[in-house]
Amino acid sequence: MRIYLATLALVALTACESDPCGSTGMAEIMAQKFVKQELRDPDSAKFTQTVATRDGKDACIYVVKGSFSAANGFGGMTGGVFIVEMQKIRDENSWRAVDLIVQ
Repeated sequence: MRIYLATLALVALTACESDPCGSTGMAEIMAQKFVKQELRDPDSAKFTQTVATRDGKDACIYVVKGSFSAANGFGGMTGGVFIVEMQKIRDENSWRAVDLIVQ
């Protein structure tokens, strides 16, 4: 349910792209938004070393990998890594997380 709501909210951000499959930059931004939803304190998240690569030309799939730091349950900052498989939905002009791993 959370991913569906986030997808709807992100539709407006992708409306002006010329490539029907988006871009690696937009895939990175959308992946970070999905990762934030999994964190205890999403507003504290700082992303570093985020890289997106296009995995399928026809399916509009991107694999986004990166690292982040965010506040933990004790108020301290903790580091983590993530891998998100993102898909650009052409007909809906939106993004969805196909697979999400946050460690």
